[in-house]
Amino acid sequence: MPISRALRLATEWGPDGIPLLASKPKMPSIRVANMKDRVISPEEEAAIFAAIEERRIKEPGRPWWLFGRMVRWLLDTGMRLSEALDAGTDQVSSRTVGGRVVHFLTLARYRTKNDKPRTIPLTERIVAELGALKAQATPRKVGDRPVFFPLRPAAAWYMFNQIREDVKRSGFDIDAVTLHTFRHTCLTRLAQGGMDIMRLKEWAGHSDIKITAERYLHLVPSDLVRGLDFLDASDGGKLHTQSLDRAYPVKPTVATPPAMRAKSATGRGDGTPRNLGNSWRRGWDSNPRYGCPHNGFRDRPNRPLWHLSA
Repeated sequence: MPISRALRLATEWGPDGIPLLASKPKMPSIRVANMKDRVISPEEEAAIFAAIEERRIKEPGRPWWLFGRMVRWLLDTGMRLSEALDAGTDQVSSRTVGGRVVHFLTLARYRTKNDKPRTIPLTERIVAELGALKAQATPRKVGDRPVFFPLRPAAAWYMFNQIREDVKRSGFDIDAVTLHTFRHTCLTRLAQGGMDIMRLKEWAGHSDIKITAERYLHLVPSDLVRGLDFLDASDGGKLHTQSLDRAYPVKPTVATPPAMRAKSATGRGDGTPRNLGNSWRRGWDSNPRYGCPHNGFRDRPNRPLWHLSA
């Protein structure tokens, strides 16, 4: 039982109906720097699949082919392990997008980490193996729907630990690589390829965009490249006027009509001195429409603008 829940129950329960605690004590906030940024390189990816194929040949009685297809799904879809193991034949659909047929996998509601549905497009490598996967899809138990990977999480981890040792003997250090690293690798490749942060959030299935931004925003280079236009145009520490005009266009100044200047000098336009009572307010001097370059702290009559017209 979590400590927080135990303390909460202690404020509600106790011997003879008297709670053990009068109130829940404030728990200290502990920051744990456990974010893993490890990704799979193309060379490591090739070594992993080579080790899986070697195991498949040596141990034909074990589901190594199925395990290899599962790793491919993790790398090409960015799904979590639990989501991949739950993927079934009823979740695959196809439709025409941009003149080509695209296959999608729809994760149903309450079958994802945040209980929200999402749809992921499938790569050509996955689509090429869909037929073989559908042919061997079986339910985990009687009455369940057929799934592509009828493996237990413990079995998947056991097989991956064996592959990790095989790859290590090939000269690659992947001790820090886990099955979740394949998901992180997929999302990292999408971010480095230029996918914007909102679409990346939808692909990953994050509940909050802050999670996506914290993990992958520094990998999205497209927005930062726009600053090169200003830096490349710099000359002796000053930006070219042409570049500034494009970025910050200046509105033309409208000259003040003579009648307007006369009214501004007298207050009412009829020679009557200004009345500094409640009918006057501040701020009209700062209106750029009439070319007044003041700071907006002089008094102006509290009247509609059409009273100022000639």
